[in-house]
Amino acid sequence: MSSSASSDDDENSRPFLSSFTSSMMLQKVNIKRIQAELIPGTIARRETKIGDLDADYLEDRVSFSEDKLMDANSKAVMMAWEKPLMEAHAKAICSRGGHILNIRFGMGLVDTAIQQYKPVTHTIVEAHPEVYERMRLSGWTKKENVKVVFGRWQDVVHQLESYDGIFFDTYGEYYEDLIEFHQHLPSLLKPGGIYSFFNGLCGGNAFFHVVYCQLVSLELESLDYSTRLIP
Repeated sequence: MSSSASSDDDENSRPFLSSFTSSMMLQKVNIKRIQAELIPGTIARRETKIGDLDADYLEDRVSFSEDKLMDANSKAVMMAWEKPLMEAHAKAICSRGGHILNIRFGMGLVDTAIQQYKPVTHTIVEAHPEVYERMRLSGWTKKENVKVVFGRWQDVVHQLESYDGIFFDTYGEYYEDLIEFHQHLPSLLKPGGIYSFFNGLCGGNAFFHVVYCQLVSLELESLDYSTRLIP
């Protein structure tokens, strides 16, 4: 599943989020109840400093092969089978042309697809030093319309501008990190722009994946973005 959003008073240009059928919709009251159950775990994790997956990932070595990017524990960060999904995201966020932002390069699947749409500018935020070095060696930092920003998005977000399309796909982060990023959308996403993210929230559990889809939809709606989930 994946997701997108846009910001404009015109209903036809408002955001859309990706994916699941109306038959799986949960009542908002139940979603709020589950959200309340999830909050204590979030607070506990922050207070104990346990499970900082992103920091661990950024400090570890990664390995590249033709069809995947793996972390130090041999877990897939990105795999070649995701290419059609990345192409779909690129098509969505580039549908209005203009200036495009991508958070995290990975194997470069979505960025390669974005380049096919010839955006005016294409900004990429990448935090892993080895991935950044691979980008540099493969020529991404020298592309005419590309700007590569090295660092965690949390540390560089205030250096960013506003964009017509935004894609978010990080590794080793939690649901609350996604929600924190959404708080910056009003300043990052231009009116009428499209926001999309790779929706792997609780991907191993169908029930809680649906729950998280609805939580994100409600949260984006609270920021005045309408959402549409697409299978």
